[in-house]
Amino acid sequence: MRVTRPKFSDLHRFLLVLSVCACVVVTVSFPTFSYADDLNVEYRIGSSEKDFVPFAQGTNLGFQGAPVWFKVSIPNQAIATSQVLLIRPVHLDEVQVFLGSPDGDKIGQFGDTLTSAQGVISDGYSLAIQPDWRGADLYLRIQTKNVLHPSFRMDSLEAVIQHSKITLLILGVIFAITLCYLTWAISVAINRPNLIIFAFSVRLILFLGTLSIHSGLLRDLISDGHLPPQDIAHNLTALAYVTAAQLF
Repeated sequence: MRVTRPKFSDLHRFLLVLSVCACVVVTVSFPTFSYADDLNVEYRIGSSEKDFVPFAQGTNLGFQGAPVWFKVSIPNQAIATSQVLLIRPVHLDEVQVFLGSPDGDKIGQFGDTLTSAQGVISDGYSLAIQPDWRGADLYLRIQTKNVLHPSFRMDSLEAVIQHSKITLLILGVIFAITLCYLTWAISVAINRPNLIIFAFSVRLILFLGTLSIHSGLLRDLISDGHLPPQDIAHNLTALAYVTAAQLF
């Protein structure tokens, strides 16, 4: 019996079907990361003399030259010792957390430009909620040169870990599909050198690097209990990938 090698077009169709399946998985899985509706969040920009106003989860505050204060009210109901506050995204330059008031005790500090304690998620930061914080307010001072589009959620540690597993699974599928495309592109470029295929290969490599940094996955993997700063790498990879995307 004669066995024929699969054509590159067949591989392309297979990867296309695999990509569609991955999109379906992402669409089904990511709604589990919906915002907590019962978490009361307010904010103010700049001067401490301004009053706090309600903050709708998912609001994009754009570029802000001054620090933005957020007041997160911890619910009055009983809090389990495994509750954590999640702050996303990972590219916030600097976040300081104070208990009770903006002049209260500083209970946390992390960010993209700082060496931060490793948390339970890769795509943001986490703060363990203490039981005696019930009914208290947490004040977060966020300063960033990037677009400010924060999200806040409080959930149990078990639920957060479960969501993190789903995120890692989705990222693994995306990395696998991209590596398959990259392998195909490199093999074609070797057999039939072509400038377009070469540019496509470079774009895929930049995509892998950009995704690993912007998702916080690389920072989390190379850390030893503390997350190194990645602000420069974050900006350079974004610039390089957008440039390559414009050329191809």
